[in-house]
Amino acid sequence: MTQPQLKKAFLPCKITQGLFEDERIVEFTVGETTYQTIAHKEQVEGKELKEGGWIGGRLQVYVVEENEKRVLMNLPREAAGNGRRLSVPLDLLQST
Repeated sequence: MTQPQLKKAFLPCKITQGLFEDERIVEFTVGETTYQTIAHKEQVEGKELKEGGWIGGRLQVYVVEENEKRVLMNLPREAAGNGRRLSVPLDLLQST
């Protein structure tokens, strides 16, 4: 699902293979909380996946609102138990 009206950004994360070939499991930490979500392989950037292992990468997210310190962003899908929209520190996101 594309969201052309919103600014695209990237969130540092860890990536591993999902259940399906085009699916990736994504894990990222904000403060002391670790989140997991599932994303399409085109929504993540990273080196080649290692079977059964995690690699460093970036998850494509969309900025809904931002101020000097925080960003409200949309994830590609809901983070397990936390919904699709999260507030993160501004300095955690990377531009395209």
